[in-house]
Amino acid sequence: SKSKIIVNIHYYENALLETTRIWECLSLNKLIVSEKSVDIEEHNDLFGLVDFVEINDVDTFIKRINYWLGNETHRKNRISENNHTIKKRINKFDFFFFRFLLAHENISFNEFWNTCGKNLKLNNEKITCLTLPEFTERKKEFKKTNSIQVNFFNGLKHYKHGWIGCGMSYKLMIKIAQQQKFKRITICEDDVKFLPDFEKRFNIIGSHLEATADSWDIFSGFMSDISEDIIIKEMIYLNDHVILSINKMISTVFNCYNSTSYDFILTWDENNFDVYTNTIDRFLEQNNGLSILLSFPFLVEHKESLQSIIWGFQNDKYNELINKSIQTLEKKISIHKALSNHVHSPLLSR
Repeated sequence: SKSKIIVNIHYYENALLETTRIWECLSLNKLIVSEKSVDIEEHNDLFGLVDFVEINDVDTFIKRINYWLGNETHRKNRISENNHTIKKRINKFDFFFFRFLLAHENISFNEFWNTCGKNLKLNNEKITCLTLPEFTERKKEFKKTNSIQVNFFNGLKHYKHGWIGCGMSYKLMIKIAQQQKFKRITICEDDVKFLPDFEKRFNIIGSHLEATADSWDIFSGFMSDISEDIIIKEMIYLNDHVILSINKMISTVFNCYNSTSYDFILTWDENNFDVYTNTIDRFLEQNNGLSILLSFPFLVEHKESLQSIIWGFQNDKYNELINKSIQTLEKKISIHKALSNHVHSPLLSR
């Protein structure tokens, strides 16, 4: 507490950033000079608060220490700026502590919302990607294989039922979106695979969604389990792109939620432990009153190489189900086109 500067040097090769002691020192109004780390990209929230130096760059480290020791006014101003920045941010300790209590049913979802959830913010300029901070390798895999820029959102957990944690995560994101008065929010999961033509197609689709905002509730870019009783109400042609208007859905891999769907999604009950009807995707499937749009061929895919966090099996187990769903859609499309005499689209033959 008497030090003017705290230096943070790794003990181990390829060490992760020592965030526990860094945050404690920041809370004591200290300026920190630290080596970067192999996981530095995971700690963007510390950029600007800590004076980072490249790993093993001893000369630069010493220069930075000498600079701060020789510039007392700047050092004090930097500490004051740090404190101001930290106070404006969401309290991460509160989030993870109450997240833990919620996961173990020590508090309710509403109590979580009132204590810290309502203070969370979403940035709607990019796609929101649902992930779990406990599974850092999934985020690394996402960044490595996807060029699409997203905002990662730390989801909620349940100590026993992973699908309950998933449902609460969606309920939380939709509740935040409603509080921030978003007209719509696009959410993907961290095992999504963006196809090469994703940006081009989604820009065209996005313009259509904006222009017809009063006529749809949820747009889906992928569905793995399509039932035989699905009804195609309309086929919408956007140049060489096709959107299907259908009567029901089951998917959360990549969806755009219109504000007209918020109230319904927020009725999802985290205290209903019926796995056959209350997983968030089955819950959405049960409401035939929702107006659903689906891109076909699908806008995205499910990454086979990853394992389902909720169910514990490899994603390639979905392949048979996905292929069956595609066959069902193709059959329904053929019937719809025959009945309505739609012109064949080259996209559908891909």
